[in-house]
Amino acid sequence: MLNQGYSLDWFSKPSTSHQFLWLLAILTFGIGDVLTTAVFLSAEMNHESHPIAAQAVEEIGVWILAPWKAAVLGVFAGLYRATPKQFAVGVPIGLTLVGTALTVWNIYSSFTGARIVL
Repeated sequence: MLNQGYSLDWFSKPSTSHQFLWLLAILTFGIGDVLTTAVFLSAEMNHESHPIAAQAVEEIGVWILAPWKAAVLGVFAGLYRATPKQFAVGVPIGLTLVGTALTVWNIYSSFTGARIVL
């Protein structure tokens, strides 16, 4: 009765393919984005465009990005567990796509000076 069609009960192990997708999500969204942001902010090659993150980095320092990103990954892990089984794989896939886009954007914008104008 623990698992009623949702991705997994809270204590079971995800499938190997899901584990691989979560590894990609952590590498791109968790590490790639944070690392490129921290390096390029520290080298003053770029600036943080998200207003809340920019304020936090200015007041606390660039190191705040790591626990902040870890908390976001934790929220998405909970979402993964709460999502119906047939759709749960979309969570790490989405994080991987977003993480890859953010990492590539950080590198591109730092070397070209391109900015997002909102």
